[in-house]
Amino acid sequence: MKDIIFLPWRDIHNFRKEGFRVREGNIIKNIAMREDVNKLLVINRAKNLKSIFTNKSSGMEVNKNLLPNKKLCCKFLGCKLYMIEEKLFSLELPDFLFNKGDNELEKYAVFQNFLFKIIKKASIFLDIDLNSQETWVWSSDLSRSFIFNKLNKKDMSCIKIFDTIDNLVQHKAYSEAQRIKNAERYEIVNKNTDVIFSVSESNLKILYKDNDNRVRKYHIQNGIDANRFENLKSITKHIKRSNEKLVCGYVGVIESRVDYNLLKEIALKEKRIEFQLVGPVLEEGNADLDILKSLDNVKFTGPVSYDKVPEIIHNFDICIMPHVINTFTNSMSPLKFYEYLAANKPVIMTKVPPAEYVSNLNRVFIASTTDEWINAIKEASLVFDDELKKDIQRQNLIDKHSWGKLVDDMFNSILNEDTKEVSG
Repeated sequence: MKDIIFLPWRDIHNFRKEGFRVREGNIIKNIAMREDVNKLLVINRAKNLKSIFTNKSSGMEVNKNLLPNKKLCCKFLGCKLYMIEEKLFSLELPDFLFNKGDNELEKYAVFQNFLFKIIKKASIFLDIDLNSQETWVWSSDLSRSFIFNKLNKKDMSCIKIFDTIDNLVQHKAYSEAQRIKNAERYEIVNKNTDVIFSVSESNLKILYKDNDNRVRKYHIQNGIDANRFENLKSITKHIKRSNEKLVCGYVGVIESRVDYNLLKEIALKEKRIEFQLVGPVLEEGNADLDILKSLDNVKFTGPVSYDKVPEIIHNFDICIMPHVINTFTNSMSPLKFYEYLAANKPVIMTKVPPAEYVSNLNRVFIASTTDEWINAIKEASLVFDDELKKDIQRQNLIDKHSWGKLVDDMFNSILNEDTKEVSG
């Protein structure tokens, strides 16, 4: 039986607010259901000062109260340790600690020492042995990479695991100084962990290229909870009349990864197409984005609840992933792609992951130029949802990318029961 201490990039509070919409949330959810796990302790972040005072809605909140605390187990040093489920525990940091921005507290040595101390105290209370290889310390939060270094300095023999989500050396949301710091943190991960996972092969090659083969590295893409799309089978989508616009939809954060110029060129040439971009817009001052916003056949609907995403995708005629191609987008594994498949939709995408593995799927189109996209839209518009419901190859890929299957792959890799790189 394994005991796992998990340090997520987005923590329990985010899951409660916006559901299991991110990778680490689904991994935690599926770990907690495993019979070979004894205890799972999630270490939350310090609260964000801005969110404390503004209490602003993100627009992506879910209705259901997920993972509520059921029992206060103990208090120490201002921290609170809660039981959520029989084997799932949540460690809350003191209320007097807060982040002004993202997670800048983690860069201070005094906070690093404090966090390491409270993790040890919570582990002792829960009878989790950090000196045992039956204990796994698992993180997807790069800002807390120092934990691995501290564990090694104390010669603690627990298995150390890092899950690489995006390349944060290339992420434009970070300043140049922050990107340099992130590069240093990846080096700490590289030197102090036993297993590294990544959503893309690009991350493994670029971020950990100097690895001495002591650390085992695995490519494990993102997944899908296909059950969220089950109720769509009973919803009949009307056949589009000739005078109705063809709806091409995108769901996700709208920022620099989106090729605004490509969408602008298509929208200007094809007035019969309506583009619906669903999600928060996190970029300003981009000329192509400003033009896109001004077009009559481009609709920005803003953020929506994660609960509503399946129905929104169902109402698209074609699902799109018009991402620019660069080092950052090659480091990603968009969750939306698998949601598009689960909703039985034709998909058009630029040549970014997972294009290499899915280009042979029925009604998945890889397009680069404006003309290629227009031709792909014309061909994709001829398919009906019912046809794709019967497509065995697409269904097999959805099954292969269920979160339960991917967590199985991760466990097998950590246990060294499958020494091959897991990919595709």
